[in-house]
Amino acid sequence: MAEYIPGPNHVLVQGQIEKSSSKFEENFYTDITLPANSPYEPPAHVTIRSVKPIGKAGQEFEAVCQLGGYVRRYEYTDKSTGERIQGRTVNMSLRLVE
Repeated sequence: MAEYIPGPNHVLVQGQIEKSSSKFEENFYTDITLPANSPYEPPAHVTIRSVKPIGKAGQEFEAVCQLGGYVRRYEYTDKSTGERIQGRTVNMSLRLVE
């Protein structure tokens, strides 16, 4: 097998499948639990989008994914000043490199 050369915005994801794939439109979405950084921290969780199912709950998972995401802007009112403020959140997504 040829050595994998990562592309732009590629990451290696390792963990355990927590929830099997659920299909929405043309994609499957699988929840992965990542190992905790220390015994005192909770594990992280990510959802990976793929064209085909990637496994069953409880299976170990390791694959390359491409990072993506978008910015969501919203307005809110500061309760102490009454001023309208522009807020934003960044939503990251992971797509399996297939």
